Amino acid sequence: MTAYELALLVVFVASLGIRSVYQRRRRGATTVSTRHSRREQLSYLLVAASYLLLPIVVFTNWLDAGAFDLPGWLRWLGALLAAAGLTLFWWTHVALGRNWSGILELYEQHELVMEGPYRFVRHPMYTSVYLKGIGILFLSANWIAGGGYLAAVT
Repeated sequence: MTAYELALLVVFVASLGIRSVYQRRRRGATTVSTRHSRREQLSYLLVAASYLLLPIVVFTNWLDAGAFDLPGWLRWLGALLAAAGLTLFWWTHVALGRNWSGILELYEQHELVMEGPYRFVRHPMYTSVYLKGIGILFLSANWIAGGGYLAAVT
């Protein structure tokens, strides 16, 4: 395993870890309003499926057809962008706390959050996902995995 692959795996595991902690905290909350359109569900599934391409790049050669050459400094820049995206991803989850949900839902005692990254950025979760996506594309140097994730997020 290369250092780039290890960094990609760290990004993958850290993202899942952050998301799972806040997903667990949402359990048992009473939903007041929800909107689950087929388009939103499909979008959510596409992003999740594209994200699962990352360990395939790390542990197999199945997606080598999508590999492209990048200089080492640009791949490490990708690692820095992914780390910045992960940091913002975590900070956004912390700021949202029990107000977070993976899809648009309102809960009892739901509050408008204006603290944390919301003081500076209107949509910090989207910003974090795009930073992470660009970082993953550069870090993986793979159009299928990195480009697929970025396309699904878009």
